[in-house]
Amino acid sequence: MKVSAMVTGSFIRLAALAAGAAASLLLIVSWFAKPKLDRADRIMILVLSAADVWFGFQAIELYLYFTLDNAPFELRAFTGAGRRLAEWALPALLAHLALAWRGVPFVPTLAVYLAGVLAWLASLTGVRWAEAVYTSGALALVIAVSALTVRRQVDRVRRRFHVVFGACVALVLASGARDPESAWFALSSVLPALALIWFVSRFNLFGVLIGRRSFFVLTLAAVSSLYLFAVRRIADFVSFEVEALSGLVEVALIFGAAVIWIPVYEWITRYFSRRAG
Repeated sequence: MKVSAMVTGSFIRLAALAAGAAASLLLIVSWFAKPKLDRADRIMILVLSAADVWFGFQAIELYLYFTLDNAPFELRAFTGAGRRLAEWALPALLAHLALAWRGVPFVPTLAVYLAGVLAWLASLTGVRWAEAVYTSGALALVIAVSALTVRRQVDRVRRRFHVVFGACVALVLASGARDPESAWFALSSVLPALALIWFVSRFNLFGVLIGRRSFFVLTLAAVSSLYLFAVRRIADFVSFEVEALSGLVEVALIFGAAVIWIPVYEWITRYFSRRAG
């Protein structure tokens, strides 16, 4: 029972990380398509890039853990270093973005990056709690600044966005404080990106447009990858129980996916053809 719960939790975590990477990539592409980028837009792209690395590299690490017993050391070292760098940069970038939305000049925001550097140096000397304090402090700053921005905003949509965004970051902080390796933390970490996607697609927030075709392509890619991963896990489980049936089960599941995806692809094609017409 415990093993089954661990596998389920890991799969949920992998799904959340893959969704976060896809959502971040979609937002990066959409932001780069904006005709003119201001200071907050450039910071947003950095935030999304760091988030994409954080989500994506964790997903790769988890995938390798389940699929390869002996993953190449270079690959594990690369993904680990990238994830650690993103873990350090993302809180400071988020705080910088929140302060930019508030209208705070660049120079005062350097204190956040300085705090991150000091926390990193302290962690190298064995002070394990330094990074947790830095991350928690940066996220708490984002929540506080978002609350202050709500009171200052006149536009109703932006006011609602800052309320939702601050609440999502608060959930990330709470779940991370409880267990940063849990599925709940992975799921809550995706919420800020999903909230941003919803407001951008619904209200064209910040003057950004999300292409529906890009959204469908990334969604299908993420779902297909997770399905293939699930197929591999199911086949391994069947192989453990009845070795002769594992190949048959894997082929059947992949064939079933093809049967499902073909009409879905045709429906999407017709949908975009009607919109183009």
